Amino acid sequence: MKNLLLSIIAFWGIIVLFSSSCKKPDAGKESSVNPLDTLTQFSGLVVPSSGSLEIELSNMFGLMPVTLTSQIYSTPAGDTFNIEDLRYYFTNFSLQRKSGEWINLKNYHLISHKDPASMKLRLVGVPAGHYSNIRVSLGVDSVANTSGLQEGALDPSWGMFWTWNTGYIFFRISGRNPSSGVSYSLDLGGNENLPEVTCSLENFKVKTTVAKLKLKVDMAEMFMNPFEYSFAKDGRAIHTNTAPGAFKLSSNMHDMVSILSLTE
Repeated sequence: MKNLLLSIIAFWGIIVLFSSSCKKPDAGKESSVNPLDTLTQFSGLVVPSSGSLEIELSNMFGLMPVTLTSQIYSTPAGDTFNIEDLRYYFTNFSLQRKSGEWINLKNYHLISHKDPASMKLRLVGVPAGHYSNIRVSLGVDSVANTSGLQEGALDPSWGMFWTWNTGYIFFRISGRNPSSGVSYSLDLGGNENLPEVTCSLENFKVKTTVAKLKLKVDMAEMFMNPFEYSFAKDGRAIHTNTAPGAFKLSSNMHDMVSILSLTE
C-alpha cells in the first residue's frame, strides 16, 4: 500500500512538472515590451516614454553673438547698425513623428535678449515617439493673435501688442547707425506674416526622456534670402502688418533657426 501511494505521488509530480514546462509565456508580459526601448537602428530623436525638452537659444548675427548696443553689424544691402532691442515670440514648438504626424507642444514664450533666463525653455509632457523634424513659430498663431486679453507671455503689458484688431508684435528689432545716429525700428506682425521654421533631426541619433536642444537664431537671415532687405528701399520703420517691407522680412525669416546640438 505504501509503495502504491508513493507511485501515485510521483506520477502526479511528473504531470505537474510537465504542465509547467509546457505553459505558454504570459501574453501580458510580451505586450508590455516598449518597442522604442529596444530600437537601435534609427536616426532622429527617440523619446521612449513621456519626457521633456530643454531648449537653449543663442541669438546670433551670422557668426557673431548678438551684443546689444556696442557691436556693429552689416547686411548685403550695405546697411550698418547696432541692435539695441531684440524681442520675439517662440511658440507652438512641434515635433514630427516618423509617420508624418505633428505633435504640437503648445508653448508660448517671449524671448528678450536683455533677459538671458528667457532664452532657456523647458517643455514637459513630450509624448513617447520617434521624431524626425522640429518646427517652431517666431510669432503668435492666428487663434491666440485674435483672442483679446491674455495672460503670461501673451499679456499685453509686455509691450508686444499693437491693437485688438491687429494683434501681437511677433518680432521686434531696433537700433541705430552709431556714426550717423539714424535709427531703425522693425516690428513684424500680422497673421499673413507669421514665420515658421522647420529643422531636420535626421543628422542626430538620440534616445532619451530628457532631450537637450541648442538652437541658433540668426538675425542676419532677416535681411537676405530670398530677398535682400534694404533700409533705403524697404523702410527703416515697420509698425503695421501691412507695411511694404513686412512680407520681405517674414519671407527671409523662414530659415533663421538652426540646430547647434541635440544631446541626452
